[in-house]
Amino acid sequence: MVITKRNKGGDEKMKRKYEVLNTLKGKIREENENYRSLSKKTGISVNALNNKLNGYSVFDMREVSIIVDKLNIKPNEIIKYFIYSFKIILVSCFFVIPIEIKIEK
Repeated sequence: MVITKRNKGGDEKMKRKYEVLNTLKGKIREENENYRSLSKKTGISVNALNNKLNGYSVFDMREVSIIVDKLNIKPNEIIKYFIYSFKIILVSCFFVIPIEIKIEK
């Protein structure tokens, strides 16, 4: 899917790189929050939060930690809300490391 954003310099196309975090979106609603209120509590802009929840970019570890705290997510539930198509994306200040997780049934 490709969306077009209007910027000062013209059109810029953004491509979705990651899974949409529908489970996390549900948790936001469950906690009676919305993008704007969560943005204020976390210090993440509304646009950045929207892009991260909709798969256009990823949360870094600091942001994950803040969101876990603000949405009352238990430590054993973190993967449930921040997993990307069975790949956990670990983001530091300098690089992204994808780690494959194979789940056998």
